[in-house]
Amino acid sequence: MRSAAVPAMAFVGALPSGEALALAVPPATTAAAMPAVRASTPWKWWIGDGERFHESFGTREEAITAARDHEAAFITEARQGMALLEGFDGGGLCDLFEEWNEENGDPDSGEPVFDSVTGDDWNDLAERLNAVTLQWALDRDIDRKAQVWMFAATRNMEGMKP
Repeated sequence: MRSAAVPAMAFVGALPSGEALALAVPPATTAAAMPAVRASTPWKWWIGDGERFHESFGTREEAITAARDHEAAFITEARQGMALLEGFDGGGLCDLFEEWNEENGDPDSGEPVFDSVTGDDWNDLAERLNAVTLQWALDRDIDRKAQVWMFAATRNMEGMKP
């Protein structure tokens, strides 16, 4: 059984007792606003306590029934997150290449091997590596297989009456 945390935003409601309730809930995110590789995860209904959601269902009605059976207080519709496939950045690549080549530099001058490479050059390399990595993942359907614990987006959160 997978459990997913919900990033913080405001949700205000009321408990069955009439007591005010404020929870951490993210705003709805449309598929159009998400990167294409992350939009491949279908919307599912989840049950949980409002902070963690641990079981998914195909329909709202199934989630409501299960929430009542499990005494879960909330249901929400969510997309599971996907593994990050585009994580290269110019500064990190510069550091990595310098580390790999620290023994190859001129010991008398102390200048790094890649001293003449500009920030724009490193950023260009990062963009190219990110594009190749993403295409590699798409070619192997990895974007659809590499789900992570966090939700990428949620919508339609509802409190359930006991």
